[in-house]
Amino acid sequence: MHKTVSCFIVGLGLVLMIIWNGFAADFNFWSQDKESWGKTKTSGKWQLSDSGGQFTSGFSTQSVGGYTWSMESGYLYTVADTNQPSAITNFSALTGGEGAVSLIWTAPGDDGLTGSAESYVVRYSTAAIDTETEFNTATNYSNSWTPQVAGSTETHTVDGLTAGVTYYFAIKSKDEYDNISNLSNSAFVYAGSSGGMGATKAPVDPFELGEVYSFPNPAKRCNPCLHIEVGFADSIEVKIYNIAGELVYKTDLSGNPSLINNKYAYESVWDTGGTASGVYIYLVRAKRSGFNEIKVIKKMAVIK
Repeated sequence: MHKTVSCFIVGLGLVLMIIWNGFAADFNFWSQDKESWGKTKTSGKWQLSDSGGQFTSGFSTQSVGGYTWSMESGYLYTVADTNQPSAITNFSALTGGEGAVSLIWTAPGDDGLTGSAESYVVRYSTAAIDTETEFNTATNYSNSWTPQVAGSTETHTVDGLTAGVTYYFAIKSKDEYDNISNLSNSAFVYAGSSGGMGATKAPVDPFELGEVYSFPNPAKRCNPCLHIEVGFADSIEVKIYNIAGELVYKTDLSGNPSLINNKYAYESVWDTGGTASGVYIYLVRAKRSGFNEIKVIKKMAVIK
């Protein structure tokens, strides 16, 4: 929604404006810094245009010594909010009913972390959505969901998917001026299955030991990759020792695992540049709050 503003110059260039949104008039926009619909803006970027379509950038602020707008008395301007909603950073997904998934996230604000957004743009794909290009080429999921107040937990169902197939989702939020947020994190999940003949059931997310191995093994003139199946871990520590017991490599893994062959797994490549041929021992220690630590010790060979 845009607001019509009558501007007057009163002494020392101080601007007083009347803002009308059909519900209330605020004669102290400059000093009170009020947005329509009763929202309060502590300071933010706005855009102004006169009736001829000319634009002037400025900042709304409570400080008279701050940025000001260059406007002449008697002109009518349109004031538009250009603050984008905050990005959703805890986007997650759970398997739902047949051909369905549940999406869960914390509602963002209209301007940053305050208020509420106007709508959501949800897209999905059978490949990861980690970039703007991947988001723009993904399939749009049409929705009429009403965003909640910032900080609220939102849960919505996406249906009509193919049961047993892995889908990746990402989301953006928009405000009433069509300002759009940055891209969320990508969430992936199996669409629900009835479990009938030929159906693929979604994996669960426990913390338990599966396969742990290095490939290729031996690694001939290449870098080996460690494949670690432990479900969802808070952290994973990987240490590699030579046959003399000397530590030659260490790395820490965190975040969500990848879905590989219907199993959640972490993978890490060891750069063996400068490493001599030989047999190496690798130690994997996975931790998750409320569970006993998972510890694995195995061997791999490197051939230069």
